[in-house]
Amino acid sequence: MVTGVAAAVCAWRFSNIAHILEFVYDFWAPTMILPFLVALFWYRTDRIYAAVASMVAGMVSTIVWRFILNTPWDIGPALFGITVAIVTYFAAIPVTRQWSLTRMFLPTSKPHDFPE
Repeated sequence: MVTGVAAAVCAWRFSNIAHILEFVYDFWAPTMILPFLVALFWYRTDRIYAAVASMVAGMVSTIVWRFILNTPWDIGPALFGITVAIVTYFAAIPVTRQWSLTRMFLPTSKPHDFPE
């Protein structure tokens, strides 16, 4: 039901598929590009909290840029969100480096959790 309502709102709000894709990209890019690149090229367990902080900061900054700030500059919400996410990531690394990982972020010892 929630998905149907969201689809109806999007169909009412956007008249063009390109506008829908741009809207989705504005929120996807700041939350996913940096963690994806970190996971591929620079992964360490002490950087997990910094990656999560960058995802949250990217999403919040994109929401603020897109819906609250009406800036005269020609900077898209995705570019602004990615910039904030990158700055947050590198600022959060020294702060979160010593935090211990919770069970949610630790890998399981078995590849599956099926009962034996």
